[in-house]
Amino acid sequence: MKKLLGIVVLGLLMISCSEDNSTSKNNESSEMNKYLNNEISSKLMDIQISDRLNNENSPEDNLKLFAEPSVFRMYSLIGGTIVFCHSWEESYKSTNSSDTKSEFLENMNKGIEKKCKIFRDFHYQYDSVFKQIANTKKIPPFYYFDFKTEDSDETNTFGLFKTKEECSSFSKMLQKELNYFILECKYFKGV
Repeated sequence: MKKLLGIVVLGLLMISCSEDNSTSKNNESSEMNKYLNNEISSKLMDIQISDRLNNENSPEDNLKLFAEPSVFRMYSLIGGTIVFCHSWEESYKSTNSSDTKSEFLENMNKGIEKKCKIFRDFHYQYDSVFKQIANTKKIPPFYYFDFKTEDSDETNTFGLFKTKEECSSFSKMLQKELNYFILECKYFKGV
């Protein structure tokens, strides 16, 4: 009888943990979708590339499409960074470490917190513009800048700024706060 009771209790615990895990996964998926929505990403790519790329264009015209600042990549970069931030914060909270590791993690965490704040602020300010582009299928004119990080050779883009001054101010702040290599602001005429 004790074995049967033990099996029932163990079974209930496993079901309970499974439901908690399922709820946790749904919450994480919802959190990720909030910042990096697959439907919006797909629409942004279609608007900028897929809908405009065709055999009637000259090869030069098709190449020009890929030289434009990619709204899809900007959305993915910002959303992906925020998803990373969320994951980092959860992991950092649960980390128990030695004093040496703790100092290293503290310094690392300060830099990540700074980056996360900047990317979240940008997201909150411009997420509605990404959604508007996805829904209207029109990319408005905007200013943007390209940047590189210390640890990557890849060039990324920040944009959707309405004025050159706004773009310049944000790029200087990014350079100062995160020590990114920044290129000058450019104008994109929209699509």
